[in-house]
Amino acid sequence: MGSVRLLGLVMCFWGTVTGNAPQPCVHGNREVPCSNMKLTGILGQVLHNTTELDLSENHLNLSHPKSLQQLTKFDRLVALNLSGNYLPLLEKRHLSSLSTLQVLDLSRCQLAGIENGAFRRLSKLQTLLLGGNELRDPLPVALKDLRALASLDLRGNRHIRGGLPDWLKGERKIFWPDSLDFMAPGCKSKGCMKNLNVLRFQRKLLAEEDSTLSTPTVNGTDTSKERPSHSWQYLVAVLVTAISVSILIALGAKFKIFHRYLASYRHTRLAEGDTASHCDPMSLR
Repeated sequence: MGSVRLLGLVMCFWGTVTGNAPQPCVHGNREVPCSNMKLTGILGQVLHNTTELDLSENHLNLSHPKSLQQLTKFDRLVALNLSGNYLPLLEKRHLSSLSTLQVLDLSRCQLAGIENGAFRRLSKLQTLLLGGNELRDPLPVALKDLRALASLDLRGNRHIRGGLPDWLKGERKIFWPDSLDFMAPGCKSKGCMKNLNVLRFQRKLLAEEDSTLSTPTVNGTDTSKERPSHSWQYLVAVLVTAISVSILIALGAKFKIFHRYLASYRHTRLAEGDTASHCDPMSLR
């Protein structure tokens, strides 16, 4: 048992050092942060009355019917973050049940098209983040259905080269692909300002990834994103693992030798003939 426990500790330490230790998707009753959990499906144990759901930077294929079916049950969502997953085409049925949605993040989803009527049920949507996708001119007509829209982020869509359409002008905050700041300042309501804080945070993230957005991708995967080097962590983990395995082997060998010693050691009574001395006392004279 001691060896098993030690091996478990080594594995936990390995996961901590390399950053791959498994961690559950901890959530409360209303807010569910499940970002960067390597999820391939939407968690079934998430409560239906959830109002804020963050599924960003996972491995979700949102074009799969099963994923859509799981998503439609969250009919009380106010904020939904699906950025960093896979959704090449936004269809009408995808978000039709999310009528209470106010903030929607579809950044970096390889989104190339939005079907007409995809936002028709989202009458309360105020903030829409579409940065880092593959949208093209002309802009999807579906955006016209967003009557309450106050903030729209289109930065990083390299195929949008035209100017801002007339139907998008007005008191809205717009991140245009070639702009560095908001266009058409306005929006003074408390709810709108809260959503703008979300948008500013997303803008900061997008600014950090400008080099990624300006580099061609291979098979839909960014190859130019620089990641910090963790070679020293792996080296430490390998050394610790090697030392721990050596200790386990040494302890196992030591216990085996001791067990053999105990098995070969026997206490037996001497026979009466053996107790008498075979020495001839006359020969000692």
